[in-house]
Amino acid sequence: MNIPTIQPTDVIREFARCFNQRDFDAITALVHVDLIDHHLPPTMPPGRVGALTWYRLLTDTLDMRIDIQATVAVGELVAVRASITGRHVGEFGGLEATGRPFATSMMSFERIEHGCIVERWELVDHAAVVDQLTDPATPSQVAQLAD
Repeated sequence: MNIPTIQPTDVIREFARCFNQRDFDAITALVHVDLIDHHLPPTMPPGRVGALTWYRLLTDTLDMRIDIQATVAVGELVAVRASITGRHVGEFGGLEATGRPFATSMMSFERIEHGCIVERWELVDHAAVVDQLTDPATPSQVAQLAD
C-alpha cells in the first residue's frame, strides 16, 4: 500500500491556514510536543504548551494573520517568507490596545519531522510593529531625546 507523505511545505501552509482560522486543535497536531522554538519569549513555557500559549496571545491581542508568500524546502528544513498583519485589540507587551492596524514581514526556518514542526527560528521586524502601534513622537519629544 502506498501512503502519501505530507510535504514539509504543506505542513507550514496548513499551520498558517489553521492559525488564521484560530483552529488551535489542528495546530496542536502540527506542532511537536517537544517543539524547540528559538523565537518564544523566555517567559513562555517550553514545547508545544508555550507555543500554543504564544499563538493564543498573538491572536487575542493583535488579531494577527499570517500570509505566506514563499516557501523553499531542503529535506526537513523549510524557509518561509511571509507577511504578518493584524489589529492591536488587547494589551500586548505592556502596551494597551490602540485599535491600530499593523503589517510587517517575517522570515523563518521550520524543521519538520513526520508531519510536525519540531524546531523553528523566526525573524520579525518588531520595531516596525511597535512603530505602527504607538503614537509617533512629537517634535518636542524628539528634541528631549536629542538632549
